[in-house]
Amino acid sequence: MNNIIHHDISLFLYSISIQYQIDLELLRKRYLPTINIEKKFKIKRNTSKKPRKPHTVFPSQHRCLARTWANGSVSFDTNTHTWTYGAQCSHLKHGPSHYCRIHLSTIERHSSLPHGDFDKPPPHPHYDKYKKKDDE
Repeated sequence: MNNIIHHDISLFLYSISIQYQIDLELLRKRYLPTINIEKKFKIKRNTSKKPRKPHTVFPSQHRCLARTWANGSVSFDTNTHTWTYGAQCSHLKHGPSHYCRIHLSTIERHSSLPHGDFDKPPPHPHYDKYKKKDDE
């Protein structure tokens, strides 16, 4: 490592010497440092394992009614013979609204939700490719 740094600085001084017509030996004496790297440095990350607070999942009647993508989660309920697309948003409803603050702002900006309401069919066919019927 010392040699690489020393070589790079020497080349830099050489180019300055040629470009500005300054004596190379003078530049080397004045600006070539004595470099001594003796130790390898290790990057140490803070790996303290603090116990996480348990995630509270609120009952569905208190949660936002927006559907989230949930990695394209699709399941078929054999009892009701219905498909469940995505997941219900895990945030609490905001005030008297049916949606959380995040989804309320999405509705304000785009006048709709990208994946619709959880209790209604999705507004797009994107989930169809994830369908795998258990009874087939």
